[in-house]
Amino acid sequence: MYAYEKLMQEYNLKESDLTKKAKVAITAIKNIEKSLVRQKGKSNFKGMSDETREKIEINDQFAVDEIEMMMDSDDDEGDSQKKETTVTLTEQEKKGNEIEAELKKLMESNKFSYTIDELRNVAPTTYEEIWDNYEDDEENGVGTSNFKIMEDSNNLFNVSKK
Repeated sequence: MYAYEKLMQEYNLKESDLTKKAKVAITAIKNIEKSLVRQKGKSNFKGMSDETREKIEINDQFAVDEIEMMMDSDDDEGDSQKKETTVTLTEQEKKGNEIEAELKKLMESNKFSYTIDELRNVAPTTYEEIWDNYEDDEENGVGTSNFKIMEDSNNLFNVSKK
């Protein structure tokens, strides 16, 4: 059994799961084996030359390297995706909490309509979120679990409970 085969068993991989380079190396090994069978008329490789053995070993090692790189790459991507997702969620939650607090403060002030400039001063995180996603001729605003602030036809932003 070749080293690449052991590695494939360890990672529960099929040849179709491998990179193109790994498949080429494995195909090269199989072609060498077929050639030996045709030349020697049997399937044992005891009489193969050192050069042929070296070709097989090089291709085997290349396939192993490719599989290991592929598996390391998968692990790294999975880890970084998990980390990115965690960070993104945390940042989104933090921003959502800030917006929630700002909208609550606006509601408690008993003033319910704001221009975009007023909003920039009294609720900067809410303003930033609205401004970053603002689209002309669209419904613009932001909502949280308890509050929302929406633009009306007079270009005023009205805060209310949900």
